[in-house]
Amino acid sequence: MSYIKKEGCVLGAKLAPPNTCLPLTSPIIGDVLERLNEHDGNNKVIAIHIGTTLMCGPMGKQFGVKCLCSDEYIDPRHLEKHVKAYPDITFAFLHSGHEFLSPEEDCYYDFKYADECIAMAQEYPNVYLSLSAIFAQDPDGTLKYPGGFELVKKMKQEGIAHKVFWASDQSFVKESIRPALIMGIKAMIDAGFTQEERTWSLNGCTRKVFRF
Repeated sequence: MSYIKKEGCVLGAKLAPPNTCLPLTSPIIGDVLERLNEHDGNNKVIAIHIGTTLMCGPMGKQFGVKCLCSDEYIDPRHLEKHVKAYPDITFAFLHSGHEFLSPEEDCYYDFKYADECIAMAQEYPNVYLSLSAIFAQDPDGTLKYPGGFELVKKMKQEGIAHKVFWASDQSFVKESIRPALIMGIKAMIDAGFTQEERTWSLNGCTRKVFRF
């Protein structure tokens, strides 16, 4: 409670529903947002993993980790009522609904929820999307998760280049941030992002979302 009442700070929360088995339909989500909303001012942000996770595939089975990637854990539309109810809270959809599983897996949705993320970013001023992990690479430079270039093109085509911020999600792998950054910039150029839009995605948008 002391932080909620503290002036001049950003109050935020990060949730990963598939990894923590927390449905986006859970009343807990509403509780978190209600508490965030008690903070004075407009410096409130909630960052939510939207999309599948490798832990819902062979990796999770290998390590014996239970993760859930069915609709109620990854469909951003389940958050729509909250997005409407709390216009002063910024919603950052981490990974933008990207597919981190192969088409052979049960929880593959053919970028359905990436399309929903883009649509919600179009519809709501307080929804922003991140490119985190989308351009992760194997040591030989091969993208771990196909479809990133196409996703960035769709973001540009749908007119939300100003709602997209870059992030690597690669800090846990030595010397991997730079190639992920370069690949992300190439994807923006290939998609037709202007220099101003690229600069905004790499710097300005992140500052706006997280109030840096």
